Amino acid sequence: MAFERAADGAEDIEQATQAMTQAYAQLISHPETLLMPMQGYATVTAAEAQGDELIGELVRADWMSIWETVHLPLDAGK
Repeated sequence: MAFERAADGAEDIEQATQAMTQAYAQLISHPETLLMPMQGYATVTAAEAQGDELIGELVRADWMSIWETVHLPLDAGK
C-alpha cells in the first residue's frame, strides 16, 4: 500500500506524516483515483437498497484497513 511504503523507514512521527502526506498528494493527483471511492459508495448504496449488506461490509473493511495503516504508525490514538 502506498502509505505503508511511504512511511517505511521514517525515523519519527513527523517524517512518517510528511511521507504519507506526499503519498496521498501523489495518489489524488490522478482523477481516476478520486472516482474509485465515489463509485464504491454508489455501489454500496445501491446494494444496500436491495438488501445486500455484504458489499458494504467489504468496502468498510477496506477503508478500516487504510485508516489503521495511517492511524497506527502515527500513534494518532494516543
